[in-house]
Amino acid sequence: MYGYIKLQKQANSAIKKHYKKYYCTLCKAIEQHYGEKARMLLSYDTTFFFVLFAEENYIQQIKKITCIGKTKKLKEVLNQETAKQIATFNILLFATKLEDDIYDENSPKAKLMKKLYSKQIKKAKQMSPQMYKILKEGNEKIHEQERKNKSLEEIETTFSNIMVEIGKQSFKMTEPTHVEALRMISKWIYLIDAIDDLDEDIKQEKFNPLKQYKSLENLRNTGYKKLGEHYKKLYKKVKPLEGKIKAPIVNHIIYGAVPNKTIKILERE
Repeated sequence: MYGYIKLQKQANSAIKKHYKKYYCTLCKAIEQHYGEKARMLLSYDTTFFFVLFAEENYIQQIKKITCIGKTKKLKEVLNQETAKQIATFNILLFATKLEDDIYDENSPKAKLMKKLYSKQIKKAKQMSPQMYKILKEGNEKIHEQERKNKSLEEIETTFSNIMVEIGKQSFKMTEPTHVEALRMISKWIYLIDAIDDLDEDIKQEKFNPLKQYKSLENLRNTGYKKLGEHYKKLYKKVKPLEGKIKAPIVNHIIYGAVPNKTIKILERE
């Protein structure tokens, strides 16, 4: 999707081990339900959502996973509803990003990718019409808000509401700390994407909720304090997760990787 949510290099070995299992399981799930070609669409962001959406013991069912071949147990796990849904979610997020790029800039590349993956996208819409409906209607609302020059806070809230609704409806997410973590990270994705695209959007005269700063350099020089206050709001309701598998990954991302990624993009490192 956007590719902003990644582990830091200094993550401990246990976090890396468990995260890799989620990542590889998602890759295999995409292959199982959408074919080999669709594995190219595997997203770091969706991997993080997978960590939040899946039950605590989900990947513990899998003892071993390799790039080549599938054990009998792995095939059973990949046919479970969670694997089907997360693979579908990955494809639909990809399709939504393509629609955004076509809507925003009439992107020839996005049109080509949409054509190349038309069968996978069509199947994903059929596999989970409810998820597709949430994403489609939510994205249309975001486009409307952008046309009306709504604020960053309003639009990122809409984006986070889309993700939370999918978490609750498609993955039966109910744990409050997980929901707030999902809400926070979704808002951050919209925020960091706006920061990352600011200079290019200004140059191409495209909408950006931070366009009043006119450039990334000006945002650093004059908007740092206001941006910092906005950033702190994202963490207001978030609490560290508890548990042995999911919690260390989520906490590492939210309290380590996200702040560091924000600084890198702001400073263009």
